[in-house]
Amino acid sequence: MNPHASNPYMFILKAEPERYIKTPSAALVALIKAAEGAVAMFWVFRLFDYMKQLFDGKAGALPLEILAVLLPNKITALILPGRIPNGGMIGKYLCWAVTIIMTVILICMTVEAVAALLLRFALQGAKLFQVTHKVIYIASIALLLAAAATCVPLIMGLTQSGIKIYQLFLSGGEKLLGPVRPLLVTLACMLLLLLRISYHKGVVTVLSAIEYEIRLEFKETAMNTVHISRDALLLVLICIGAACAAGFLVGWVTPAVPAMLVLAVKYYAVYSCWGDFRRCHR
Repeated sequence: MNPHASNPYMFILKAEPERYIKTPSAALVALIKAAEGAVAMFWVFRLFDYMKQLFDGKAGALPLEILAVLLPNKITALILPGRIPNGGMIGKYLCWAVTIIMTVILICMTVEAVAALLLRFALQGAKLFQVTHKVIYIASIALLLAAAATCVPLIMGLTQSGIKIYQLFLSGGEKLLGPVRPLLVTLACMLLLLLRISYHKGVVTVLSAIEYEIRLEFKETAMNTVHISRDALLLVLICIGAACAAGFLVGWVTPAVPAMLVLAVKYYAVYSCWGDFRRCHR
C-alpha cells in the first residue's frame, strides 16, 4: 500500500532529484568538471613551486605574479607589463595570502570533480559537492578582498612616482596602458570575482536543496532567490569574448581558445541544469 495515498500533501512534496540530475546537461557539466579537476591539480603543483619561491625570497612583488604562474606566457604578456611593480611588504603578504587561497580553491575543484561525477551518475556526493562549493564561495570573497587590497600599493606607487591617474585616463593610449595596466587588470579581476561570487552563492543554495532532497526525499519548497541564469549567461559571454580575444591577439591554435570555449559550454549547461531544476520545483 502506498503510504502517501491517503495524504495528497505528502505526495506533492515527494522529491524526484533524478529528474533534474540524470540529464544530458548535468552529465556534460560533470564531465567538464572532471577535466577541470585534472587541470586544477596540475595548477596546485605549480603553486607549490611558487610557494617555494616565496619562501626563498625569489618572488612576491604583487599577487599579479600568480596570473603569470597559472596562465600561458603569451596570454600574460598581453595583460601584464614585462615587470610586475614592487608592492613592498604589503605585496609579499598579499602574495602569500592569494597563493594559499588559490591553492585551497584548486584543491576544492579537484575534489569537486569527483563529487560531480558521483552526483550525476550515482546520486551520491551531494553533501561533499555542497561543502567544496561553499569553500570556493568563501575563498572567492577572500580573493576579492585581497584584490581590493592590491589596489593600495599600486595606487601608492603611481602617486609616489608623480603620475596623476586622472591625467593618464584622459590621455589614454600607451601612457595609460603602461603604468596603469596592473591597476586595470586588478580592477578587471575584481569585477570578474564579483560575478563569480554571485554565481557560486546561487550554486551553493541549489546544492543545499539537492542535498536536502536526496537525503530526506522531500521537495525543497523554501529556497532563497538565486541569479544562476543571469550569472551563467554572463559567464558564457565572457568566456566566448575571451576566446575571441585570444584567437585574434595570440592565435587560434593557442590552448586558451578551446579552454574558454569549453568553459562557455559548461556555463551554458549549468544554465540548462538550472532550468531543469526550476521546472521540477514549480
